[in-house]
Amino acid sequence: MAPGVLVLDEAKADDEAALHFAWRQWLHLFNTTQSLPGMWLVTASGLDHQDYDGLRTLQASAAAQPATQPSLNGAWLEVLDSVLVPLKPGMVRLAQAGAGIPEVGPELADDKGRVLAEAELVWSAAQVAVLRSDQADMAQAWAAQGWTVLCLDEDLTQCTAQPWEAAAATALGLTIEYQE
Repeated sequence: MAPGVLVLDEAKADDEAALHFAWRQWLHLFNTTQSLPGMWLVTASGLDHQDYDGLRTLQASAAAQPATQPSLNGAWLEVLDSVLVPLKPGMVRLAQAGAGIPEVGPELADDKGRVLAEAELVWSAAQVAVLRSDQADMAQAWAAQGWTVLCLDEDLTQCTAQPWEAAAATALGLTIEYQE
């Protein structure tokens, strides 16, 4: 499922009244479609000024993948919007490798609802938790509940002396192909 984008081209409006009408139509369309996964509301001038560089990066990464790989869907795009910037390339690789959609920033609670620990990312079905280096002291709480715990380095790029996404892929039973 590919994201939808509603683009308002302000330059095509002949006068102020036409621009006002175009804005109203644009907002009406967005209000109608905003509950669909991955819907974005952008302007042509915003695209021209590179206000949406993150969108172009995601579009380029989706276009660069082999035809056998599905494009990133709206739920993945929401995750990519929520994760820390250094994790985004790895998240794209995991998505392309077929990983399920993780939760971002979840908490681990006991049976009484008390928070025991937090994580940067978790794949609940596989019980894999990814912790930042400042969360490493919470690894034991996750492990005690049966989770596989991966701790990121301070740069958020490595885990167990390999790219973090490779460690996550292994824990998820996936393989990531790196192009040279």
